[in-house]
Amino acid sequence: MTQKNVLGFFFVLSILVLLSGCANPLNRATFQRYYQAGIGAESQGDYNAAKENYYRALVNARIGNLEPELHASSSYSLGRMLGALCDRENSKKLLLEALKFDKESS
Repeated sequence: MTQKNVLGFFFVLSILVLLSGCANPLNRATFQRYYQAGIGAESQGDYNAAKENYYRALVNARIGNLEPELHASSSYSLGRMLGALCDRENSKKLLLEALKFDKESS
């Protein structure tokens, strides 16, 4: 590997490291879209659709490195839907995760 290739590799690697520490606006917009869809489905009584949308919101909060408040709200909402659908074990895990993120944001 030439010195030029090594420098190029480290340059790309450093850019990736810097970007991974920043919130991604695309993930934020996608988070908001899914979270709002979850609220809508929940208000219509479609808990399975709400669960799916809250799950997708949570995934975007995680991969987008979004604020702890968004992690907390999506974990909490997904946990509630899992509880309503009788998945008590996973519900408990997500509700505890929401509590952890809520404490981080305080």
